[in-house]
Amino acid sequence: MTLSHRKAALIALGNFIDSLSKEEKQPIFHQAYIHNNWFTPENTEFALASIRSMLTKESLEGWLKDYDTDKLNKIGVDFPAKNIGLIPAGNIPFVGFHDILSVLLSGHKIWIKPSQKDTILIESLIEWAFEVEPKFKDYISLRPNLKGADAYIATGSNNTARYFEYYFGKYPSIIRKNRSSVAIIKGDETGEELERLSIDIFQYFGLGCRNVSKLYVPEGYDFGKLLDTVYLQWNSMKNHNKYANNYDYYKAIYLMEQIHHFDAFNILLTKDTSISSPTGVLYYEVYQEIEEVNQTIREKEEQIQVVASANAWFENSIDFGQAQHPKVSDYADGVDTMDFLIKL
Repeated sequence: MTLSHRKAALIALGNFIDSLSKEEKQPIFHQAYIHNNWFTPENTEFALASIRSMLTKESLEGWLKDYDTDKLNKIGVDFPAKNIGLIPAGNIPFVGFHDILSVLLSGHKIWIKPSQKDTILIESLIEWAFEVEPKFKDYISLRPNLKGADAYIATGSNNTARYFEYYFGKYPSIIRKNRSSVAIIKGDETGEELERLSIDIFQYFGLGCRNVSKLYVPEGYDFGKLLDTVYLQWNSMKNHNKYANNYDYYKAIYLMEQIHHFDAFNILLTKDTSISSPTGVLYYEVYQEIEEVNQTIREKEEQIQVVASANAWFENSIDFGQAQHPKVSDYADGVDTMDFLIKL
């Protein structure tokens, strides 16, 4: 398949996703939810819409214009296609899609070992791709193990990453570790801006690396408006059993150990220097001068996926509400996957 053929097939996949009726998607979403209760139909629909937004002519061509398209045309023709082993994380629905998209556009072949948390959705996505373009069967395969691949892309926890590095480190590889996202508060945010921030905190129950798990707030910050906002906008969170169990567990700990915290009745805010907070908890840290935050972010940049601020006022940040709307050119951990694939 030439590059133009691959692009056309992926755009057709986007159109196919668009054409799926609620009745066609509902059984798949239900199976995914039964298999993994974090994958609610609402979150799965949201993730699928994000995928759809990437699969347009404008999106793909705008992304690829910064790369050597002559080389991309030659992979699999003048240069042999490589077999890329993919181990996705499985923390949110369809989380490995961007890597699949990158490999297919590059002209290489992808071997996927799905996360046990996300088998149904990935398998359904692949079946849709085969239905749109049967030639993708030569490019995509699901495998119980990835021994013999030419290169690897693997995502997991910090502990899992050590395992990946041991087994895959001698091969060309991208190995991703734990990351979380942070938000910078000035103190004069409007109600609408805080509503957008709450989306970054709660979407996918906060399980994504792009979810905000830590706030930096100015000294003397009044949490009242924020607490009211997150409760009013996301008061249904505690109806989800798994999320409620996490919230209740940490609330009990904080009360028993007399750890100071704010309770929004659907999430707990507590002061902590860590970046990544547990599910049901949001960490915060107080600053006096914004340079303190700049320094901290520089020191902890390898733990941070995204920095968010109202209307993106903070340097190199995104606007509130955009954390889980990555562009196709946004790479996890800032590692350019397409460049990695082209250079193999």
